[in-house]
Formats: sequence, structure tokens, C-alpha cells
Amino acid sequence: MATRKQVIYCRLLYNGLLYLRMLCGCADRATAEELAGFQREFEIGSEQANFLHNVHLSILEPEYLDNDITFVNFAFPCHIERLGDRLDSDTAALMLEFYEGVPEALRPRLSWHPGEAFRLLAAQGRA
Repeated sequence: MATRKQVIYCRLLYNGLLYLRMLCGCADRATAEELAGFQREFEIGSEQANFLHNVHLSILEPEYLDNDITFVNFAFPCHIERLGDRLDSDTAALMLEFYEGVPEALRPRLSWHPGEAFRLLAAQGRA
């Protein structure tokens, strides 16, 4: 049975891959003019891929590992900053749940901590 950590990783991957699939599908049928209008979407797609590119290192491990702490400390703040107001509440909720699942023994290694605005966004995703 999958742990909650693994389930969250799967949901993040699923959402990210769906977005990338949609983006590639639109780009495949778009004219040159339309492609120019997709610039911001391509930047978001690139960030989605960047955010998830190391998930494969620990998704199969049920417990939190070094890679998971690195994911929180580096990938989370970069993702939040790069997406800005495009970060959706469902992803924020998953990220917060992942953060909150870090075991007590590993918590001192966390350098990123969610602020109030992030927690409010995540709460919208849980509703």
C-alpha cells in the first residue's frame, strides 16, 4: 500500500503531466501566431517539468529521504516564486500536505517553511 508521501507525489506528477500534455497538444495544432501567444504557458510548462524532474529519485520509497527534504527546501520555493499567481490552490494544498508529512526527526533540516499567504492558498484547495 502506498504511503501518503507516495500518493502526493503521484498526484503532483499526474497534474503536471496533464498540463504538459495539454500544452503539447495545443502547440501541435497552433499556428506560428498562436504559438507566440503561448509564451507564458510554455514558461509554466517548463517550470512544471523543472518542479517534478527529481521526483523519480524517491517516489518508490515509502519514507521521507534526503531527496524529499531537498524537494521541499529548493523545489517548493522556486516553484512558488516562478509561478506566482499561477500556482493553483490544489497544488499548494498537496505541497503543504507533503511538507507537513515530514517526520519530526527530519524537520530540523527544513529551511523552507510555508508563509501565511501560501497556507491560505492551500486552504482553498482543501475546501
